[in-house]
Amino acid sequence: LLAHVPLIFFNEVAAGCARAVRGGRTKQADAKAFLGRLGALPLSLSVEIHPAADWFERAIKMNCQVADSAYLTLALDLRVPIATFDGGLATAAKSNKAKLYWPV
Repeated sequence: LLAHVPLIFFNEVAAGCARAVRGGRTKQADAKAFLGRLGALPLSLSVEIHPAADWFERAIKMNCQVADSAYLTLALDLRVPIATFDGGLATAAKSNKAKLYWPV
């Protein structure tokens, strides 16, 4: 299974791991191990460079966070489901007619 991710994906995953370590929810070694496993996954990186005003407009149009608009735009453009546990992104996906992927 090939997953398509926007460029911001790696920043967001690293930030989430750092928050988890700082918050005491996981150990640094476990976060590093997770990031290592993530690096081994088959990911297709989408690099879209747009002015900030474009991302702003997408977020307003899609009624979501700017970062979420990157994921949502990619899923809609590729006509693939979006995988997320983020409630705001899932709500935006539904309201923008994107399919959600739920692993079994």
